[in-house]
Amino acid sequence: MQKKRPFLKSQNATTDVIQKVYDQILSTLHTEAPKNSSEALIMDIDITILGSPETQYEEYCTKIRKEYTWIPGIIYRKKRKEIMERFHQRERLYYTDFFYSKLEAKARFNISKEIQKLS
Repeated sequence: MQKKRPFLKSQNATTDVIQKVYDQILSTLHTEAPKNSSEALIMDIDITILGSPETQYEEYCTKIRKEYTWIPGIIYRKKRKEIMERFHQRERLYYTDFFYSKLEAKARFNISKEIQKLS
């Protein structure tokens, strides 16, 4: 993101706008709850794939594994499982009511199934 700041400045973005963009991008790390409704929306959009139909989600998992083929299988499964368990332990996956009502149940199903496969 540091590289993007000069671009945003060259587009006459204010310091406040640059900081908001930076914060929204960092929110997609999903390490803490959103600070505002914009972050909540960005975070929900970022994980919409979790609530996709089962075959689409399985394709996504296959593509993620392919992206990380350089990581040995045992390590990949361990780390991926840890990530998915962190999501699964959250009280809510989706912060906005819209995404929660549309995707929460399916996402929890997909995550549970993936965790079982990774075990």
